[in-house]
Amino acid sequence: MSANVIVTLESPFSAEAAALLEELDRELLERYPRHAIHGVELRELENGRGFFVVARLDGRTVGTGAVRELEPSVGEIKRMYVRPEARRRGVARAVLVKLEETARALGIHTLRLETGTRQPEAIALYEGEGYRPIPCFGEYASDPFSACYEKTL
Repeated sequence: MSANVIVTLESPFSAEAAALLEELDRELLERYPRHAIHGVELRELENGRGFFVVARLDGRTVGTGAVRELEPSVGEIKRMYVRPEARRRGVARAVLVKLEETARALGIHTLRLETGTRQPEAIALYEGEGYRPIPCFGEYASDPFSACYEKTL
């Protein structure tokens, strides 16, 4: 991981976060039909039901990630994104580590996630970090573009 990557807990409602999330949605629309894009209502992250992080590389905002509570001690990773110019520099891994550390500190023992079948780079990251395939759950269960994973922290 690059020593120049800093990941911090922040509000998902900042202008920087909004710009990154808009970029994420545009990129996903290039890969998937609109119905296969599963975002998160950012208000779900408030009142202890989740959290949001922002990654900076050399001081520039380049990535995001979030965890929302699914049930007691189980969280779901959402909105993982790294700007194209910052990829392959350890940013996504740093975001994932921060999400896991923060989740663990909040009493979350299991993290689940959904990614798309057309995102082999994301699948490689998650599998490389110990996430194992599980049957798709919730809103993803009937989506042929979804691949779901889980990791015990």
